[in-house]
This record gives sequence, C-alpha cells and structure tokens, in this order.
Amino acid sequence: MKIVIIEDEYQAQNRLQKLIAKHLPQAELVAILDSIESSVQWFSAHHEPDLIFSDIQLSDGLSFKIFQQIEIRAFVVFTTAYDEYAIEAFKLNSIDYLLKPVSEESFEKSLQKYRNLTSNKSPLLDPQQWLNLIEQRVKYKCRFLVDIGQSIGVIEIKQIAYFALIDKQICIVTHEMEKYPLKDSLDKIEAEIEPHLFYRINRQILLSAGAIRKIHLHFNYKLKLELNPPFDEDIIVSKAKVAEFKAWLSGF
Repeated sequence: MKIVIIEDEYQAQNRLQKLIAKHLPQAELVAILDSIESSVQWFSAHHEPDLIFSDIQLSDGLSFKIFQQIEIRAFVVFTTAYDEYAIEAFKLNSIDYLLKPVSEESFEKSLQKYRNLTSNKSPLLDPQQWLNLIEQRVKYKCRFLVDIGQSIGVIEIKQIAYFALIDKQICIVTHEMEKYPLKDSLDKIEAEIEPHLFYRINRQILLSAGAIRKIHLHFNYKLKLELNPPFDEDIIVSKAKVAEFKAWLSGF
C-alpha cells in the first residue's frame, strides 16, 4: 500500500506519519508534498498511490485545485482545521474528512472506510463534483465586526480593499483607507469569504480586485501590483501563480 501526504504544516505532517506508522506498518509513505505546485509536479511524474491524506488549505490555495489539474483516481482523505466545508457531502462517497488535530479514532475510521471502498470498488466522485458540493454548502461571510474605540463597527465585504498582515497584526484595510485589526488568521478569513471576491497573493495579503491600481510586468515573468490604498511592501505575483491570478482577475 502506497500513501502520499499533502500537508504544509510540520506538526500535522508529523502527526499523520506517526498514525500511519502505527496503524499501517506495512504501508510505504512515498511522498510528503506541501503545495499545489509541488503536488501537481509530483503526480505528473509518478504513479499515483493507493491513498492520499490531503490538507484542504495549502500555502498556495485550496488543494482541490490539484485534482482539477491532474486526474487522480486514488482515494483521498481530506484534513482541515475548519469545519465550514461540506463534511456530509464528502462522506457520501469515497472521500473522508477529518478535523485537525486528527484523532486516532477518526484515523482508524477512515482506514476502515478505505478498506470497505476498496473491497466494494465504489466509484469516486469527479473532482468538479467535490468542488460543486463544497461551494453549495459553504456559507460565506458578508461583513465583519471590528472594534472602534469603545464601540463595535460593521464592515461590509464590499468596503474591504484587502486583508493584510501589518506590524504582526492581521488587519482589514478599506477602500477609504481605514484600518481595523482582526483576531482571525488570514487562513481562516480566506476560508470564510467568497473565493471569487478575494485572492491570496502570498502569506501576507488577501486582496480584492478593486484594490489593484496598476499591474506591472516584473522580471522572470512575474507581476508587480500597485495597490490602492498603498501597501508598504512590494506585492509580487510569482511566476507559478500568474496564470491563476489572471484567471481570477478576469472572472473565471
């Protein structure tokens, strides 16, 4: 039995490795991948495994995009720190869905489900069906509550230019150049808002299309963004993300 882990957090990687070693001592862990890009490259060059454990939120986007780019027929167990996704939808078929930190009990149940599915040869959901099921079930936030002095303000999603890490604090920056600190991480915010409205450029910033003032061609096929309101650091779209960024910006 061959297994692949797709996970960008070291502790989560380590946890899964220990569970695999304990419950599947004869299995071979053939790869640990930490991004969409590295996963697509690996699956393009190797035979697919029997089972994949995949985080949903990776540093360069949602792992579902891997399965949109590469046809993978292996069974997949998704893991995530959040429960906003369509848990029940995944459990209708060959996909299981574990909340982090992954417990030994839930891991064992996933293995039993894998054994049942392989013995019955149940069909897998098409990758686009996974994405459609999730999008149908997720309820996205349309406003945020922020502290304004001794009162609480309401910021509508359309007012937000971008969410950014500023001076070690996640903040909302509005189109009116107002700035409000938030307690949530960018990962959590990204999971809670509609993906077509905001794009995660890097670990520091999640921006709306309306915040982009100019796009400059940069060296090595990268793009450099000029934002409004301005951001103190250069915003660079990596070569690997240019095509995806352009597709998002054009509304696809």
